[in-house]
Amino acid sequence: AGGARRRTLRAISGHRVAMTGRRVQRQPSQKSVGDAKDAGRAAHGQVPRANQTRGEQDATLRRLCEVVHQFGLVGGADYDSKEQRLKQLLERIPGNAGAAVVFVQPASAAAVSAVVQQCCRMEDREKARGCQRACGSVVAESPPKRRRQKVATPCRGTASTESREEAMALPSVAVVVVGLGACAVSAEGAAVHEGPWHRCLDDGHGSYSYVINYDMPSTSGEYLGRLAALSSGHVANPLQVVYTCVEERQLKGRNCQQLAALLRRARAAAAADESLGGEAKATEFDSALEQLSPSEEEDEEEEEEPPAELLEELLLELGGGCRRPIDPSRPSRPALSNPDSWAGAQHTPHPPSSARPTPGAPGAFRRL
Repeated sequence: AGGARRRTLRAISGHRVAMTGRRVQRQPSQKSVGDAKDAGRAAHGQVPRANQTRGEQDATLRRLCEVVHQFGLVGGADYDSKEQRLKQLLERIPGNAGAAVVFVQPASAAAVSAVVQQCCRMEDREKARGCQRACGSVVAESPPKRRRQKVATPCRGTASTESREEAMALPSVAVVVVGLGACAVSAEGAAVHEGPWHRCLDDGHGSYSYVINYDMPSTSGEYLGRLAALSSGHVANPLQVVYTCVEERQLKGRNCQQLAALLRRARAAAAADESLGGEAKATEFDSALEQLSPSEEEDEEEEEEPPAELLEELLLELGGGCRRPIDPSRPSRPALSNPDSWAGAQHTPHPPSSARPTPGAPGAFRRL
């Protein structure tokens, strides 16, 4: 009976194949689905920690220690806007220190492109003024403006032999729209290249020395994946910087906490291994972690108590030389305006009821 049933099922399955031309596929197991997801994450540098081998984890921590991680609070009434911060960063990056890449979400792509184009136009005008001044001519359309002064920041190179003109030039900038691809932004406009961003970065720009996370990565794996835009083993410019803009409301988010945990692991690895930077690198990680988890200020400021010397002077003035030990925890006791009406005030804890003047009468009590 069992054999007949199996033959019947095989016949039905063959009939389905003959009628539809498709074979009934078996549902994939959970393991195969997980393997496919892990393969996709690995293609973008987002290998999950649980599936990493010890060697892969060491390579990830070493890569984190090779990069300078910086975070800046933006937005709100207390901090600069994202557009202003991006403009400041582009002005402070030396032009001969390497290219920069900016990662943005689709909603912020237009604003970032406008900022980069504005910086490019300013750079072109400054170059034109420099050429005219070199030829001995005067710019007639506008008065000469003071040249931008770059402020020394950790993003800047330390070589003293750099040409000033090259260092003051705007670096090559590429904008990566997360989920769409990479685009090269110039003064004329932005040319968007379709496809995965890690393929577009190698076309025409070469290696990058600066990564600007205009929009914070959603996961720590995405943060690691963006490090692939940096050049590996670049001898001419070993300094590689990742700057991430963080809004104050994002500090308690899950992505910020995951990123802080990842940096703590890298800090511990650097402190234990001198080849990863040692204590100096650990201190650098501490500075970055301080920005990700700032100390929360109290909503209500504590009322400052007056100093004990001031209270003693007031008691001496109102009490006529009465020197009592001051206990700030106890409420202040009224003092007699006429100390002669209360004998032995230094030894009696409270004046007798008969010695207390009536309200409104001479010698009434006054509170401090």
